[in-house]
Amino acid sequence: MVIGFDAKRLLHNRTGLGNYARTLVASLLKQAPQNEYHLFSPEVGEHSPNWSHKSHPSLIYHHPQSQRMAQGIRNSLWRTYGVAKIAALSGVQIYHGLSHELPFGLSRHKIRSIVTIHDLIFMRHPEWYPFADRFFYRQKVMRACQQADLIVAISECTANDLVELLKIPRERMVVIYQSVSPEFTTQTVDCSPTTESEALPQTYILAVGNCDTRKNYQTVLKAYAQLPQDRPHLVLTGRRGSDRKKIEAQIRNEHLSDYIIWRQPSDAESLARLYRGARFSVYLSRYEGFGLPVLESIACGTPVLAAQGSSLSEAGGNAAIYVPSNDVEAASMAMRRLLYDDNFHQNLQQLGATWAEQFSSVSLAETWLDVYGRLTGPNP
Repeated sequence: MVIGFDAKRLLHNRTGLGNYARTLVASLLKQAPQNEYHLFSPEVGEHSPNWSHKSHPSLIYHHPQSQRMAQGIRNSLWRTYGVAKIAALSGVQIYHGLSHELPFGLSRHKIRSIVTIHDLIFMRHPEWYPFADRFFYRQKVMRACQQADLIVAISECTANDLVELLKIPRERMVVIYQSVSPEFTTQTVDCSPTTESEALPQTYILAVGNCDTRKNYQTVLKAYAQLPQDRPHLVLTGRRGSDRKKIEAQIRNEHLSDYIIWRQPSDAESLARLYRGARFSVYLSRYEGFGLPVLESIACGTPVLAAQGSSLSEAGGNAAIYVPSNDVEAASMAMRRLLYDDNFHQNLQQLGATWAEQFSSVSLAETWLDVYGRLTGPNP
């Protein structure tokens, strides 16, 4: 098969959407290297992720090539209007928009199309987004869903939102869950720091995410503040910026400055070490399309405290403990149990080992190869 991908986020985005794209394509390269995989993207940026598969012989890259194209038409316009013709000339049979978008003209060139929809948070919680963002996100998603031969939602939660909020018929979509990058499987990476600056206490709690309102460090900190004075340190991974300043102010107000450690992992391997060294991780996000940090933690053998609602129970199953996202008392009690109840902690680890097996990269690749094969077959 010859498969094309919108690879902008694969090559430019270091976090959620980029991780999804890299993990999926890497799984396909390992499972079916005989296929051609065409990546369509603006040029790789100076700070692009360090993806180990960039030079794989099955990958073919397409960027805006001519000086006239690069200067006269913005990269976003090239992605919208220029890709279909190049894909057709390259023999692409099926084009996969990995995050909410498809270029114009695929059907005119008889190229089948799939679009992955990660979430409709901008519609479910419009208060978290500026009006302009909400308007353009909705237009983009609606157009892609109308064009696509198949819509893939990354969770039942997202599929339900598509039906409820955009009135997309359920029969036009399938749910295919994410996998985790191989760095998070229990056999690949130990938890020891690679540099002295990464050294951490023997016992700590980990909260992965950023500092914006949706990720909900606010409740995490309030619940943590209610733990006994001999509590372990709390490691936060939020990036610097205005939202982080708000969290730092809350840390001072809660008198937690001596207990908080900031870390910004540079890659998946560094993040995996953080998970493995933690007693447990906390992910109380108020809404997610899937909640990959929950599954990453479980894959690393680290129990998770997660928020009820949205999709997090689909990522964590019976291998996590759940509380309402804004319930400080419930979150603090769950933290105590994960800290001090060794039997409960070990039981979650055992459940997690079984739960993570169904999200293997091999299973993910086989599922996608079956979908691609059915769409490119004689009677798709």
